[in-house]
Formats: sequence, C-alpha cells, structure tokens
Amino acid sequence: MLLQSDEQSQESVPAERERRFAEENSRRREGTDQLILPVSGGSSRVLADYTLTKALGAGSVGRVKLAQHVNSGEKFAIKILPRVIPNPNTSSETVANTTAKGASNDIRTLREAALSMLLHHPYICGMREIIVHQNHYYMVLEYVNGGQMLDYIISHGRVRERAARKFARQIGSALEYCHKNNVVHRSLKIEDILISQTGNVKIIDFGLSNLYNPSAHLKTFCGSGYFPAPEMLNAKAYTGPEVDVWSFGVVLYVLVCGKVPFDDRSMPALHAKIKRGLVEYPVWLGRECKHLLFRMLVTNPSARATLTEVLNHPWMARDFPEPPNPHLVRREPLRPDEVDRNVIRGMTGFEFGTEEEIEKKLVEVLRSDVYRRAVQHRERKRCTNNGRNGIVNEKHWDSSSNTSLGYEPAETDFAASPSRKPKCFSGFDFYCRKLFSPTPSSPAISMLHSPSNSRSNLSLGDAREPADPAYGFHPLISIYFLVREKMERERVDGSGRFANS
Repeated sequence: MLLQSDEQSQESVPAERERRFAEENSRRREGTDQLILPVSGGSSRVLADYTLTKALGAGSVGRVKLAQHVNSGEKFAIKILPRVIPNPNTSSETVANTTAKGASNDIRTLREAALSMLLHHPYICGMREIIVHQNHYYMVLEYVNGGQMLDYIISHGRVRERAARKFARQIGSALEYCHKNNVVHRSLKIEDILISQTGNVKIIDFGLSNLYNPSAHLKTFCGSGYFPAPEMLNAKAYTGPEVDVWSFGVVLYVLVCGKVPFDDRSMPALHAKIKRGLVEYPVWLGRECKHLLFRMLVTNPSARATLTEVLNHPWMARDFPEPPNPHLVRREPLRPDEVDRNVIRGMTGFEFGTEEEIEKKLVEVLRSDVYRRAVQHRERKRCTNNGRNGIVNEKHWDSSSNTSLGYEPAETDFAASPSRKPKCFSGFDFYCRKLFSPTPSSPAISMLHSPSNSRSNLSLGDAREPADPAYGFHPLISIYFLVREKMERERVDGSGRFANS
C-alpha cells in the first residue's frame, strides 16, 4: 500500500516525510541550538522565524497561536500539535501501544501538512510550512482575521438564504477543487469554516483528509458530532466525495435554519437519528433550498446528490450566471513522455515510495487502457464541441499495456468496478428528472425522510462516462499536477504566497 491506513502503526511510515521536513528546518536554522526561545520582558516566544503571541483557539488535539514573522512582520496562525512520545519506564506493552498511537498521529499530521502546502484555493486556508520539533509539530498557516462562521451564526442567528447561498457556493467551490484533485476532507463541520474580513469563507483543518481513488474505497470512519455521514457511523466503506456532500448538507442546514438537523444530548441517540435521516424542515424555508437539502441529506450514499448536482441546483444558481468556479488550473492530460523528474521529487512526501517507484507507478497509470480511453473520450468531446469529427492520436500511449491503476490509498479495499461500455450521460437531464419528479414537498409536510433504499442514477460506482484524465482521475496524477503547479507559482511569484479571496 502506498498510503498507510489510519489504524496502522508502522513507526517508519512517516519517517521519510518527517526527515525531509526536519532537513529543511535545519538548513534554514543552522547554528540555532534551540528551536523555541523565550522573548525577554514578555510572554511571547520565538519559534524559528516567528514570534508567537496570543492564543487564537484550542481544540481536542492542539492549539493555535497568533504569530508574526520576525523580518517581514506578516501575521500567521501557528497550529501546535503535540507528538506522542512513549515513556521508556513503562511496560513494553504500553510502550508498543504508545508508539503505535504516535505513528498513527504522525501519519495524519504529516499528510495534512503535505496536502495543505499543495492546495491553492481562495476558500481554503493556506499553509506556509511545517516545523518539526522533538515534542511538537508547528504548522505555519494563513492567518484569517474574521472569526469562525459558528460565532457569526451564534451572534446573528440563521443566515438569510441569499447570504447563505454566497457561503455555500464558496464551500462548494473549495470541495470541488479538492475532489478534482482526489482529496476528500472527511470532517467538514461548521467549526472548520472561518470568515475573513472580506466576508469570504476559508476552510481549515485537513487533519482527517486523505487521498481517494474513484475506483476504490476508504475504510477509516472519522468525523465528529453532528456532521459525519451515516455510512461512517454504520462502519461501511465509502469512496470519499459522498461523505463530504453529506457534511456540506448539514453545514448548509445550520446556515439557513440556525440549528443542526440532528440533535440529542446522548451520543448514541444522536447517531441513531443521523442513521435514520429524519430531517425537520421549517415551514418558512424556501422550496428550492428545502429540495437541495433533501437531496444532500440522503442516508443511502448511492442515492445522495453528487457535488456536481449540488453545484448546478437552481438554488445555487439563483442570482448567478453560472455554477461556482472551482479555481482549477487549466490542465491537459499528462503523457508518459512528459513526466518530469523534478516534479516526481516533490511527490516523495505521500508514502508513494521512492522517486523511482513513483515514476514507475505513474507511468503505469498513464499507459493503462482505462487512462488511454479516458483521454480519447476527452478528445472526442473536444472535437465534437468544436464542430468536427476528430480522430484521437494514440501514439503517445502504449496500447499493449493492460495495467490496472495500481494505487491503493490509505484504508482501501481496491475494488475496481467491472469494465462496462461507457454511456453518454447528461447530468442536467438526470437533474431535471430528479427535480421535477414527485417529491414530498407539500408545505403541509414539514418532516421528510431521506430515501435510504431508493435506486438512483447517481450511483457512485456507475461511471456513465470515463473520468476526466486531468481532474480527479487518479491520486498519483493529481498530486503530480499539484506539485507542478506549486513549482510554477513559486517560480513566478516566489514561495509562500497564499491564494487571494
């Protein structure tokens, strides 16, 4: 496996990535005996190039402090995560358990850092660097100076649909960007959404995020409180994007209703309510908004709306000329002869293996029949849209290879769908059937039950047409593009620039 499961406890799993981070830190700080130094005459401390000042917040696994760069004066938020260090004076069993827990935490922390430094989106909180210390990890994050969306709701109550639509489009834009890069958040909640002083959202905390393969399943069941999808609570394997859609639906419900859709003081009772999917919709909620929530909060993930359906819903489109912009860089399908060793070198932080192994596996994917067909399908669509019947040039692919997509993300049971003849599929046509089919939308009905067993053309395992080879096709390809795009940004703008919102 190229990415290890959250439950696995190999101490060596994050070693390569931690070594690289530590080497970068030491190169920048040669001659410094201590990483953290107190500032005389005050409570501030100096962490490498940053002066840590007041606390910004704290959570179950760490705390966040405001920091200022000692040279530029730029403000950052530094997330401080303790490392689990075994006590040698305890029993061997305790030491082993502590070591396993520490390795699992390291995997998640270093994965979060590696992803956060690659993702570049105006509605995702950026990350400058991670500083590795013997007892702590220090993540240097973009400082968002507007506060939490939760505080906004507490102080203002429910958000009017027009304002909620703006926030929802931005959240949807960020999620589409992630999913098109084979990244799933898995723990989206209202506390993970900040609002900048410009009034735009910033999604934070990718600590439980992971890479996903559209042809495989993840098995780690994460999430917290009111927001996890029913399939997670039922310990069922999932692909990835569908759990983000559920959590997105809960967030949207909180925005427009000012409360959570499922609530109980008892955690088992709360989970039981989430699994049943009974949602009460206020009578004053608009019909389109109610319908959108009804499609998102479906307990059966195969019947739940896809993110594409959500972003093209009439409620999302109202007062806007087009669906939300995912802010994706224009890409052309990667070809085997275009693989750049310099980019490969930047992919070594994801447990993909050595540089040689990464290149070999990536080329295998690029020469696979399923990838070749996806490229041909994309080119046919392009030619059709341009009004000509073009013939796709296949000379760049080795058609003799019948290689499967040999990437198994963390926690996967690689279960590729059986090969099928691709069918033409119109997402708009499907949406029209869903929108205008009879639904329990009568104003007299305030309690709707999410259809848990209904069949749907939205089945995640049914590929109606080949996936786009440049966006979300395979984790190796997506990470390659993200690394290459980061290198290009740094070449043009310098390092450490965040996406403007």
